[in-house]
Amino acid sequence: MHKYSNRIAGISYVLWGAIHILGGSVMVFAPGGAGGIEEIITQSPAAIAGTSAIDAIAKYYAFNLAVLGACAFGLGVSILRSGKRLTHLAAMVLIGIVDLGLLLFLVLPGHLSLADGSPGLILFVTGALFSIRSLYEIRTR
Repeated sequence: MHKYSNRIAGISYVLWGAIHILGGSVMVFAPGGAGGIEEIITQSPAAIAGTSAIDAIAKYYAFNLAVLGACAFGLGVSILRSGKRLTHLAAMVLIGIVDLGLLLFLVLPGHLSLADGSPGLILFVTGALFSIRSLYEIRTR
């Protein structure tokens, strides 16, 4: 069963990474800003003057999201190849912190619905559960 736990965890992390690479890249390279952030802010003269700065900051965070996705993708591939304990732990910590930020700063304040954030959260929970199972199996062998 250890082999299947590694596979399911690794595939979950690879998919999580792919979603975030794609999402971050779309926001970075989207014409007119990251998700139309200009429409979200009020159209006061000060807000209009700050639009390019807000857009740049949003693109910076979108780039960071894509980079974190690439890290998770790499960790998932590493789990699929070797399934080492440290790789499982690194993936759980990295993705867990990113998804905690999603919950704290986007979902709970109401900027993003739980349904919109659920694909990544479901992949993280699935990966973490199978990583824990795999770590337990490594320990008991």
